[in-house]
Amino acid sequence: MPAVPSVPGAPRVVILLGLVAATLAGLSGSFLLASLSGKGRAAMLVTALSAVTGYADSRGFVHAAHVWSQGQVVWREVALSGLGFLVGVVAYWAVIRFAGELGVHSAFLQTLGWFAVTIAAVAVAEGGAFRWQPVDIVTAGVVVSGLGLLLYRTA
Repeated sequence: MPAVPSVPGAPRVVILLGLVAATLAGLSGSFLLASLSGKGRAAMLVTALSAVTGYADSRGFVHAAHVWSQGQVVWREVALSGLGFLVGVVAYWAVIRFAGELGVHSAFLQTLGWFAVTIAAVAVAEGGAFRWQPVDIVTAGVVVSGLGLLLYRTA
């Protein structure tokens, strides 16, 4: 399980629940907004699959950072990195399919959600390198939700 960002005085489970709540709020918000135009299913799948592809690719990046150790290839990390990227690209292809149903054919907009989720997931996985304050966690949730709204509004 990836590291959870640290908030002084807050138990890990509270932080994890906060991240889950932000994700569910983003999914619910995207679904409700898109339901008004009859595109709720596609919007929900784009949001959920963007989370899958972003998370899988983040695992690929995290493991890729450990592929070399003292000048030697660490094959376990190569395999885990490759698996993360494989799952990520397959999920991304599915994102593109449902984004097309929303009328989103721009590569820029298609990668926007992937980029936000991937960066956030890498930051969470590398949580030991820095500490997130509550405002940072809320900001990440707002950014991901805002990208979902941007995706919906440009469809």
